[in-house]
Amino acid sequence: MGDISTKAMRTDTGWKDGEAFEIDLVEVRPGVWVSSASASDWDDAFTEGENQGIYPAFDSSFRPMQEQIDLWTERMDPAYPGVPKPYMRGTPNAVGKVKGVAAFPGWSEHQRGEAIDLGFGGDDAAREAFAAIAADHGIVRNVASEHWHFAWHGIPKLPPFPTWALLIMLVVGVSIIGFTATLLLS
Repeated sequence: MGDISTKAMRTDTGWKDGEAFEIDLVEVRPGVWVSSASASDWDDAFTEGENQGIYPAFDSSFRPMQEQIDLWTERMDPAYPGVPKPYMRGTPNAVGKVKGVAAFPGWSEHQRGEAIDLGFGGDDAAREAFAAIAADHGIVRNVASEHWHFAWHGIPKLPPFPTWALLIMLVVGVSIIGFTATLLLS
């Protein structure tokens, strides 16, 4: 796991499911801020990619509320003024993102510090190679219409196996072996 202790850190207000919370952020690459919970995984994925010659362009990482509101407002559907729509369509921008796609403010994975929009200069092989690397660190592309959107979901960690369970398994196992041996020898 990468050492993020030397990286720049700050605290901000994050949002999840419409609720505000205090979030600790880590700058894993210049100008790329993610949650402290996800920072090691992002850093490790980027380092592995760089070791394989993959250097994505960073477009958007953590977004404060005002930035998400501005993005949302800019991309509102003019056919339905004032009616929030979770996703819109539009025209591509400089890194190939479809201008017009935005999550409702307070609901974006970017506001949780868990998503980064990455560009690969049209190199599909590099994007797929990075996606494979990222998956090993709990990072997935979870929005089918956004090939640039990568989000950290983490790798599920199993709780530590309790010692008492090992003792029960040992006692039961020995008992079964003893009983089977007794039956076979009788």
